[in-house]
Amino acid sequence: MARTVLVVEDEADILMLEKLILELSDYLKLEAATAEDALKVIEREVPDAVLLDLRLPGMDGWELLDVLKEKGLLPGLPVVLVTADAAPSTKERAIEAGCRAYLSKPFSVEQLKLTLKSLTVE
Repeated sequence: MARTVLVVEDEADILMLEKLILELSDYLKLEAATAEDALKVIEREVPDAVLLDLRLPGMDGWELLDVLKEKGLLPGLPVVLVTADAAPSTKERAIEAGCRAYLSKPFSVEQLKLTLKSLTVE
């Protein structure tokens, strides 16, 4: 059975790349351009994993993680933080905030596939 991944990304090029990788890897995909939209999607259908951009318009990725935690969805929902911020402190904060994995932009197709596989989202 195909797994569902929610992509939360406001940059069209990155969103297109992530969606293409997911399609070619036989994942079902959901998408949201804002954290607010992501919450609406999750209320309708909890995905098997979330690829979450850190810098989003309005509510950012950190705030979305806080809301997911308040709603009791973490740690049951595997979240992969996908960000251009490669600072070690950001990675540490992501793990402390409940993320299961961290990908630094730009990432390779193989990195994304391996990360999803490590979450047993196959």
